[in-house]
Amino acid sequence: EEIKLLGDYTIAVNSKNFYSNVSTEKNNSGKVIFKSDDSVAYGNLGADKLRLSDVIFDSNSTVKADIYSKKITINADKTVTFAGIENRTIAVPGVNVDRAELPSLLKEFTYSTVIDSEEVNAKGSSKIRFDNAALVKASINSEKIILADNVWFKEKVDSTAPVSFANKYVLLEKDIKFAGIEANQ
Repeated sequence: EEIKLLGDYTIAVNSKNFYSNVSTEKNNSGKVIFKSDDSVAYGNLGADKLRLSDVIFDSNSTVKADIYSKKITINADKTVTFAGIENRTIAVPGVNVDRAELPSLLKEFTYSTVIDSEEVNAKGSSKIRFDNAALVKASINSEKIILADNVWFKEKVDSTAPVSFANKYVLLEKDIKFAGIEANQ
């Protein structure tokens, strides 16, 4: 099932299970606000070329699909878990240094969640958790980021807490800032 927003409208999710995809007919238009604690979104929120304007988490929530939104806001003291279920694979390019291409240890990256946004803003004491591998095309500002699986950060990440990269592949394309990084295998 799909809910298509025909204008800059807002959907308030007040239930524990939300099964619909949400789309918009105009790029950067329409909002989804999660209000029910422990809600789970099973459908995509926005689409690749037609993003929502904002997805707001006003409750602890889990997203088991993709998010395409100009902004993603996680309100204070909330935890949002990204745990997609549709596996996809993309090639990992080599790195060019002084016109020489260095091979990548990882040839392909398999992920279950896409987060495509200009910014993910997690306000005071909120947490972002990646339970399944994610392709993150968004700058992230969060107090705490928890990695339970592989992540490819394509934009900058700024966190005031330490993070563990242990036993995971973490691909970084832009600047990262954590209070500390644990990276052992």
